[in-house]
Amino acid sequence: MAKVTLMGRHFDVAPYMIAQLEEAAPFIDAINAAPGSVTTVTGGVKATVDLIGFLAVGLSRLDPEMTAEHIKAHVGFGDIAVMQQAFTDILADSGMGAKGEAQAPSEPAPAAASEISSEG
Repeated sequence: MAKVTLMGRHFDVAPYMIAQLEEAAPFIDAINAAPGSVTTVTGGVKATVDLIGFLAVGLSRLDPEMTAEHIKAHVGFGDIAVMQQAFTDILADSGMGAKGEAQAPSEPAPAAASEISSEG
C-alpha cells in the first residue's frame, strides 16, 4: 500500500487493479509525456492536474469526497513533491514501475588486460 499524506490527511492507497488503471491511463500517459515540456505556468498546472486526476482514482475509493475537483481546490504547488512520490509508489505497487530509488547501472566487465611489457 502506498502511504499518501495530502491535505493534512493520511491515506493507505491500495495498488490499482485493471479497472483503476483503465481509469487512470489517460493521466499516466499525459504525465509520462510531460517531462521536459513543462516550461510554462500553463504546462505546470496541466501536469499537476493530470497528477491529481491519477491520485483521485485511488483516493476517491477511500473517501468519495476526494474527487479531482476537491483535491484541486485544496492543494498547491507546494504539494507536488508529495503527489509525485505517491504517483511513483502507487505505480510500483500496481506492478508498473520500480519503487524507491533507481538502481545504479552495473559496471561493465573489465576489458581483457593487454600483455604489454615494460621491459625494453
